[in-house]
Parts: sequence; C-alpha cells; structure tokens
Amino acid sequence: MKPDQAAIVAQTHGANAILRMLGKPPSEFELQEVPLSDIKPSQFGEDYDNASSRELARKTANGQPSDRKQDNWPIAVDADGVIIDGNHRHAAAAMNGRKAVWALVAKGLD
Repeated sequence: MKPDQAAIVAQTHGANAILRMLGKPPSEFELQEVPLSDIKPSQFGEDYDNASSRELARKTANGQPSDRKQDNWPIAVDADGVIIDGNHRHAAAAMNGRKAVWALVAKGLD
C-alpha cells in the first residue's frame, strides 16, 4: 500500500533528524517503490532481526497495515540504498517475502 502524505512528511522529518545526528546535511527525498534487494540494511544481527522486526512481520504477514502508524512509514535510504531509518521494516518485509517496498530515497547524499 502506498504511504499517505502524513507518513511521507513524518518519515522525511525523522530521516533528516537522523542525518543531523550523523553530522550530515538534511536532504530532499523522493518516494519510490524500490526492490527489497536494492536496499542495504545499516544494522545487523540482533539490531536488525529482533523481536520488534519479527512482531512487525507477524502483524503484516497478510498484507494488512500495522496498527502502529510508524510501522507503515516508507523506509528512508540514502542515494546508495543504505537504510537511514527503517531497518526493522526492511527485516519484516524480507521475512514476509516482499519483493519491493516504498522508500524515501535521498537526493544527493554521499
């Protein structure tokens, strides 16, 4: 399901807050449907595949949105496809066998 405008705005603000914490400038983002295989996690092991991502996978296994609004936000990635925010959503999508997800792709980030 394509994210609504409120989710896009909220995730854009959240991703830019993370970029500022990392000492990077804020970015503009473009919403795209991206193959899951083109997105690279920025967390690994228990930080990526944990109770949170497994619970989200269970809740969304039938294709229905989660009752927690942040779980339905698009994944934010840099221009190289590395996740800025959304590792657990990526893990849940992979667990559910999804081939593509909605992502906010940063423009001009290195």
